[in-house]
Amino acid sequence: MTLKRLAFTLLILILGILGAASPVFAQGQVGTVVSPDQIIAADYFASDSTVTIAGTVNGDAYLVGGNILVSGTINGSLLALGGTINVTGNVTNNIRVIAGQLIVSGPVGGNITSLGGTTNLTAGANVSGSLVAGAGNVSIFAPLGRGINAVAGQMTVGSSVGGDVSAYVGQLILTPSARVAGDLTYWSDLDAQVQSGAEVAGTTTRNTPPTRAPQEPRQPIDRAQIQAALARAAFIARLVDFVSALIIGLLLIYVFPVFTQMTVGTIRKEPWKSLGVGLLTLIVTPIIGFILLALIVGIPLALILFGLYLIALYVSRIFVILLVGELILRKASPGWALVLGLVLYEVITLIPFLGPIVVFFVLLFGLGAIVLGENNVYRQLRGKNLA
Repeated sequence: MTLKRLAFTLLILILGILGAASPVFAQGQVGTVVSPDQIIAADYFASDSTVTIAGTVNGDAYLVGGNILVSGTINGSLLALGGTINVTGNVTNNIRVIAGQLIVSGPVGGNITSLGGTTNLTAGANVSGSLVAGAGNVSIFAPLGRGINAVAGQMTVGSSVGGDVSAYVGQLILTPSARVAGDLTYWSDLDAQVQSGAEVAGTTTRNTPPTRAPQEPRQPIDRAQIQAALARAAFIARLVDFVSALIIGLLLIYVFPVFTQMTVGTIRKEPWKSLGVGLLTLIVTPIIGFILLALIVGIPLALILFGLYLIALYVSRIFVILLVGELILRKASPGWALVLGLVLYEVITLIPFLGPIVVFFVLLFGLGAIVLGENNVYRQLRGKNLA
């Protein structure tokens, strides 16, 4: 398991997707394309507004994008996060996705796991395995080799299903072409619409969704319960912080690579200057902001200043974390360095007494480097008469 794969898997795990040699990674262009004559001999990683796989990937494909089209062949599994995911090609193993809309129109050799707005298996598809889906609307018109487990607002079955169907739905519809080889078990307030011609070989069971039982009088909460609740809240907060920092760091690396590397380079070359400027910025900025607020006419400027100040405070640690990762993994890509640096940062900041000190100095180094970097950019623009 490479660090690059870990970074992309973490991105997908944020929303619930679960899924080594020389992986290929594509990012940053306007539209990432694997052309029809292109063969990727390993796992493939891509993030872009539009990702198209028209060629062959001889491994797993990890994709993140607004629109994802797979019209070629993936000789592995597809793990993706996207707005619209359209699979018209061949996936030899599993499909695991989170999408606003998933459309499958090609053969799938394994199982499909889908979470999102709509999941649509068209008549042109053929799924050898099972379907696990959570969506507002699930439409199944492709034959399934195994069963279905789904949670949906509405689910329509219009094909053969080679196993049991278990669903928690608002409305279940079986069209005349539906053929269920096993049992049909569903939870709904409405009877299923089993249209004439539909067949269920096993037993059909409708269950009424459970109603909430009357609440018993609350018992006093003892200290242990409070401590346990606080511990859970702290864990969730740290997990959210880790994932947020990872996402923002990857965006900085691949969307603003020049500024990011320039800021990291500033910390490396001028650490003490970065520290001093960071401390000065931390103290002086709020003072200037409150002065502007007091002037009334300066309120809009003060609000802008405070907004930029808060953003700078939050992202400042990313550059220090990235530098630490690059110092350890000298020849690795920035994505790898970010993941390693972020893990080390999270571990160190858990240490009592030392953790807060590390957080404070990391903030100062990063904040100072941001200010120095922006100042250098401004000077370059002035030198070219662009500012």
